[in-house]
Amino acid sequence: MGIKDKIARHIEKVTVRNLNKEITKYVFGRKVLDNGCGSGSFIYEKHKDKEIYGIDIVKREILRRGAKEFKLASSTKIPYKKDFFDCVVYSGVIQYIKDYEKTIREIKRVLKKDGILVIATVNKDSLLRRLKIINPSPKKEAGEYNIFSFKEIINLLKKHGFKIEKILGIDYCIMPKELCSNILIIARKD
Repeated sequence: MGIKDKIARHIEKVTVRNLNKEITKYVFGRKVLDNGCGSGSFIYEKHKDKEIYGIDIVKREILRRGAKEFKLASSTKIPYKKDFFDCVVYSGVIQYIKDYEKTIREIKRVLKKDGILVIATVNKDSLLRRLKIINPSPKKEAGEYNIFSFKEIINLLKKHGFKIEKILGIDYCIMPKELCSNILIIARKD
């Protein structure tokens, strides 16, 4: 592994850690869905008072981290009833979903009225993408279908009846949010 790859891995590791810390601050309510949970999209240990549910298309070991339940499921067909969750965390998943509008509708369906969506995705207009250090197109070989700009993801959420409460950019270091590698949006279901 060359020095460039080592630097890129280090930057990615720190960026993901920063993103998880920020997401943890906005987890709300009693019942929380970590949608596309991976090994956990936020710091579960800081939310022991909550019931954390996880879904992913790959079997995960999140129960050990304090989740109440894990189900093998897709973000486009969430296996919970309408108005079940106070909060849905959806971090680093939407870019891998072909029918991203369907997944936003599903999230809205399972969220209670005034429920919170904490959504994070890569930023199409990030500084690293503009400098072509990161590929400015979706990484098809990694399974990405779409990448969004701040404006595109905000418009998508508004189109589906979400009220934007907070918009953040998350990266390795502090920089203007519009140039950050990751978009983090806190939105409320109307």
